[in-house]
Amino acid sequence: MTRRYLLPAILFISLIFSGCGGGGGSAGSQGPSGAGSPEGTLDSGGGPTGRIELAIQWPQVSKVGKLIPQAADRVEVSVSGEGLSQSLFQSVPRSQMQNNQAIVSFPSVPVGNKVVEVKALDSANNIVAHRIKPISVTSGQQSQVEAPLGMTVSTVALCLLSSPSPGVRRS
Repeated sequence: MTRRYLLPAILFISLIFSGCGGGGGSAGSQGPSGAGSPEGTLDSGGGPTGRIELAIQWPQVSKVGKLIPQAADRVEVSVSGEGLSQSLFQSVPRSQMQNNQAIVSFPSVPVGNKVVEVKALDSANNIVAHRIKPISVTSGQQSQVEAPLGMTVSTVALCLLSSPSPGVRRS
């Protein structure tokens, strides 16, 4: 009986933690558009490249809810993967968004599989929303990234229930 519930519990916990991951990188310098300029090191050696573009929507308050929590102070985007010796990184402060939107672009990204990580952080650097999205960069093409931000799980409680083994009798 216990084994019947153990596998679904493990799968559920894996699903919860699938969006969790390390981050890092250094803060990007601010460009004239308000978005940080991409930082990182390319290993492409002049090989074929593509472009990654992400539109960050900072929704207005509505009855339906928001994708980015009100507490978010800035959004950070990092790209890692094949052909990159170091992650590319950009940070967009909320105050620099125009019409509740910012476009984050990473030009000249080496061709190959990449992982885009998007984090919304509050003023104390706590992650309030997070998404990791795998993409593939194709030569001469622009890869659009759709990564809606959801709420980050801050605490998970795990309760394993046990039942007696077959042949064991409770008194």
